[in-house]
Parts: sequence; C-alpha cells; structure tokens
Amino acid sequence: MPLLRHIAINIAAALMAAAFMCSPASAEEPIVLDRIVAVVNNEAVTWIELYEDMKRELAPALLRMSEDEKRAALKQAESSHLDRMIVKLVQIQRAEELGIEATQMDVDMALRNIRTKYSMDEEAFRAAIKSEGLTMEQYRQVLSEQITIGRVADRDARSGLEGDEAAIRREAERLGVTSTSYRLRQIFFRMAEDGSNFGDVKARVQQVYSELKAGRDFGAVAAAYSEGPTAKDGGDLGYISESDMSDLFKEHVLKLAPGAFTEPIPTGTGVHILMLQDRLEPAQFVMQEAMDKAHQRWLGGLLDSAYIDIRL
Repeated sequence: MPLLRHIAINIAAALMAAAFMCSPASAEEPIVLDRIVAVVNNEAVTWIELYEDMKRELAPALLRMSEDEKRAALKQAESSHLDRMIVKLVQIQRAEELGIEATQMDVDMALRNIRTKYSMDEEAFRAAIKSEGLTMEQYRQVLSEQITIGRVADRDARSGLEGDEAAIRREAERLGVTSTSYRLRQIFFRMAEDGSNFGDVKARVQQVYSELKAGRDFGAVAAAYSEGPTAKDGGDLGYISESDMSDLFKEHVLKLAPGAFTEPIPTGTGVHILMLQDRLEPAQFVMQEAMDKAHQRWLGGLLDSAYIDIRL
C-alpha cells in the first residue's frame, strides 16, 4: 500500500529531523533518537511511546532494579508489549471510524465506581494510582480507552447474542456445564523442592500481599512479580468450574466477593494468592463463552484486514 508507506516514511523523516534539531543539555548526555517501531493502518507507534507504555506497566518491578536490570527487562518485554499495543490500536481505530468514544462523564462515573468498589477516599485513590506509576491524567486516558473498546466490541461483536434464556440453559446442559464457574487471577511464587528459597519466597509474598492490601491493581502486581505461567496476562487463569477446583482452593475462593483476593495459600509447589474476578452460573458461563468467541473472531478480522508493519 504505497500511500501508507509514504505516510510512514514522512513521519520517520519528521522524527529524525526533530531529533537532530534538538541539541543535548550537555556533552555527556546521550542523544535519544526516536524511531518508528510499527505502523498500524495510517498511524505510527514510536519507540518512545512503546517504552513509556512499558515503563508505566512495569513501574513497580523497575523500582527494585539496577539500571542494567531495567534495560534488560524492558528489552525482553518490548516485542510482546508492542503486540498488545497494536491490538489496542486497531480497536481504537475501529471506534473512531464508527464515531464511538468515551465522554468525560463516562470516565468520571467509572472513577466513582472504582473508588466505591474498593472503599477508597480521594487521597487513597490518588496514592494507589501513583503507586502504579501513573498520573491521574494518564489513568483517565486508560479508562477512556477501556470504555471505548468495550463499546465498540459490544456494537460489532456481541450484539444479538443474548438469545432465549431457556435455549441458553439447554445449551449449558448439552455441554455438561452444571456447576458455577469462577474467573480467577493468580500470583504464584515457586518453592524449591528442598525449601532452600523459603526465606526469599516468604519476604516476596509479604511484600506483594502488602501492596495488594494497599489497593494496587492485582493484574499489574501479578505481571510484575508472579512466577506463574500466566504472569504476562496479569495472572489470568480464565474460568474454572467449581467441580474442577481443588478442595484447598475452594475453601478460599468460594467465600470471596468479586474483586477480593485470598490470603497467601501455601501448597506443595509454592505460595498462591488468588483473586476472584467474576462468578458465573452455568447459563451465564455459556453466554460468556459465546461472547468471548465472538469477540476473538471480530478482533481477528480487524487484525487480518489492518495494514501492520512491525519495525522493531
């Protein structure tokens, strides 16, 4: 697509020109030249945008690292993080095409709902946001994007799926979905077979549990600290039916309200902290599965039809 390539080249030229026009404050300071790391349709994602986004997401973990460790961690995460930025961008572009956007009133309402959910006053709420490495303006932008993406997905992918409740119940029975399903997130610390890392695990569990109780987002903490296989997804384990859950986990999870998390749970392999994100009865679970599949088909279609040029 020559036009899109032409746009990308012009953007790149402008970035390079701007970089050379800006002289450093001193001879010792390195010159950081921005560059394009991806073009999505007619929009460019720059290296600085990618790294600023990564630094916000990984802020709590980065605080504990040396400069060399920070550079290594950011370098390791850049490819997967860029993929997530591209997925978000194609959805935002579709919303813009349809004229769908979140208003300031929508964001204000979302903020009030979050504060109410976690019983936080304004001061505590702002402190929690700051601990995530975000300003209030940045947090509002994140919420605005989430609301916008949810609305365009509802409009394009999920409309018309509600169907007849009796038919949904019959489908649940046909699929053998007979027990309540729980969507869980997990933070996991692995214990060595000989217990040699017990002290280290104990200290990390105490630190993480303190951060969670202070109001930090569970998914962000999981991404920063968890040693589980789903850490990069914010510890998301998906839906687990009550019948498939271990007795130990049932003991802790079944009494949780959505949004709440367990105390640290020691097992033979390590220590788990679980958060209940959602609870669905059989018919609700079947409907949610249908909506998730419709969303994945829609998102796949957006990505397939988009012009994506990765230059990382």
